[in-house]
Amino acid sequence: MELGVSKDVVKYHQRKLNASESFRMEGKIYITPAGVEKIKGGLRKDKEFYSVTFESKLLSQIDELRSNQWHHEWNLKDVVKKIDSLDKKLDALLETLRSL
Repeated sequence: MELGVSKDVVKYHQRKLNASESFRMEGKIYITPAGVEKIKGGLRKDKEFYSVTFESKLLSQIDELRSNQWHHEWNLKDVVKKIDSLDKKLDALLETLRSL
C-alpha cells in the first residue's frame, strides 16, 4: 500500500505502533491495515510538507541559512576590526592628552 510519504516518515510513525499494528518477519517490517490507518491519521494534512522533495527543500533552506550566517559573521568581523581600530586611535589620543 502506498502512503505517498517517504520511508523515513513511515519508519518514524511505525515506531509508535503497537505489536498488533506492525510486525517483523524474515527481516522485513509489515504494517497491518489498522497500522496503516493509524499512520495515515498521524500524517499532516498538508501533503506538501511530506512530499518526496521535502528533504531536499529542507537541506536547501539549511544551506541558505548557513550561507547567510557566514555572511553575517563576515560582516561582524569587519565591525570588530573597525572597533579595534577606533580603540587604538582612542588610546593614542588619550596618551597624547596625558602628555599635555
